[in-house]
Amino acid sequence: MWIVGAGLLVACAAILRRWAHYELTRDDLTVRNGYTGCEIQSIPLHDVGDITVQQGIVAEFFGIGTLVIRSRTTDRLLFLRGVVDPETMKLRIRASAWRSHRAEANSHLAPT
Repeated sequence: MWIVGAGLLVACAAILRRWAHYELTRDDLTVRNGYTGCEIQSIPLHDVGDITVQQGIVAEFFGIGTLVIRSRTTDRLLFLRGVVDPETMKLRIRASAWRSHRAEANSHLAPT
């Protein structure tokens, strides 16, 4: 009987693992439904504020974690769960956000 329970647990984990798909583009960070491709939540990179990593002992052992991304201008939070090597991804998002913020600031300074 425990084999059936273990099998169901693995099946649920596999289904949930594909539930969300994360996209980091030049302009924004988007969470999409992994099955339908529909956008669930998005934040423009120029609006990315604080980024924190949440990891429990087991997640740290497996090298995964949750990134919590706070908006710079609103109280929105974006959660990226199950991210492999979250510290590296945090640095990639931070660098992309910096480039986007800098490009936006320069576009406001450019003469028209």
